[in-house]
Amino acid sequence: MSGDERPTIVVSAVAMVRDGQVLTVRKRGTCRFMLPGGKWEPGEEPDDAAIREVREELGLVVEGVQLLGVFEADAANEPGHLVRSHVFVAQLPGEPQIAAEIEELRWVALDAAPADDLAPLTKRLLPLLARRNPVAQPSLADQFRHHFGHHEHLYGVLLDHLADDLDAGGATARICRDKLSASRGDAIQLRLLAAIYRIVLRGEAPELVRFYPALGGTEDPALAWPYLRPLLTTHEAELRAALDLPPQTNEVGRSAGLIIALFEAVRRSGLRKVRLLEPGASAGLNLHVDRYAYRGTDWAWGSSTLTMETGALGVEPVEFEIVERGGCDLSPVDASTSDGATYLRSFVWPFDLARSERLARALEIAGQHPVTVDEAPAAQWMSAQLARPVDEDILTVVWQSITRQYWPESESDAVDAAIADARERVPIVHITMEGVPPVQGSDGYVIEAHGPALTIDGDVIARSHHHGLPVILA
Repeated sequence: MSGDERPTIVVSAVAMVRDGQVLTVRKRGTCRFMLPGGKWEPGEEPDDAAIREVREELGLVVEGVQLLGVFEADAANEPGHLVRSHVFVAQLPGEPQIAAEIEELRWVALDAAPADDLAPLTKRLLPLLARRNPVAQPSLADQFRHHFGHHEHLYGVLLDHLADDLDAGGATARICRDKLSASRGDAIQLRLLAAIYRIVLRGEAPELVRFYPALGGTEDPALAWPYLRPLLTTHEAELRAALDLPPQTNEVGRSAGLIIALFEAVRRSGLRKVRLLEPGASAGLNLHVDRYAYRGTDWAWGSSTLTMETGALGVEPVEFEIVERGGCDLSPVDASTSDGATYLRSFVWPFDLARSERLARALEIAGQHPVTVDEAPAAQWMSAQLARPVDEDILTVVWQSITRQYWPESESDAVDAAIADARERVPIVHITMEGVPPVQGSDGYVIEAHGPALTIDGDVIARSHHHGLPVILA
């Protein structure tokens, strides 16, 4: 079909969609999730193979499969091979059960940024399946209401009031007028809450300080709305403009995943000198990964004024040296300035005192060791950095965390292409931590199922909370 001369594996696969999610499987001994399916048996027709594979892998009997098309992509588990898949769609006839060589099932949201542990063909099919299976996008007000879904802290309370005000056509509706069709991945509610927090941090809303625990507040959050409501009108233009700015938490806790992945990358490569590059680096706080200390259940590494309790079990630290570090961002934050520090602080939930303390200590360290974060698109910057010569005993590590939900798909593809091209010239490893947070209740979410995947060149080595801690090894 494509003229590609690589060996081709011919298979059938079945897409079964429910509630805006498609069912994927991971086979034993592999790390990629893909549609259920497999190779044809001698003399078998493509649709018969699809039906048989679903029966064997999931214990389901599907009827009336419909051909979606024939697609090609890099094979997920056979390096150097191409896969040609006859992809069928079918109604889900019951609850799938793990059988045969299947080790894990996962429902993948059609409208979410694809995780790095999805097979290339499955990634390609998500937009097509989304167009065929349109799901009603939750209203912006409902996104506000369901982000936490409880009233146990200030933001849970405020989001409910903001949602009601949005529905009622109040100041929140005027502020959000250009964002009503935003998706959950855009996190408009977090942008708005952060913008409000910045106003409080600047001292322009002293009546609200009493409700912010990070500022010493102890007042009942249920009493906060009457004090917030006037601010929405007095600062309407500022709050509306803030919705165009992506969240810049520069979550320092994610360094816990990075350090664990660095240990493994250094171990695999045998190279102890590291060039660390981070697209989407915000203020570059995670570029100081080696300047923080970490502890796990049975291990410890480093000495620093900032120590992170990772919760990770079985980590084996490896010594390494970062000889070069740098990052880029479309809107880099200068953490050495008061405005920059306030901006970062505003995206940390004010009731999460541990995160606030981590950020404060990381800002102190960053002030002692400035790093350069260039203002540039990720792919353009990556291509330029990877084109520079580097000594053969240096391992280039590209690290990114929670970026893909904000990047256009074309940008993500271009970053991946730049890294793939560089593999022919330099030792390089791509470490990612990606995944859109699930709807959270008062008890958070199950990290093993919904936490972002920490990957090394696509291999999942751990999962973590979206704020970085704890880290659970795969």
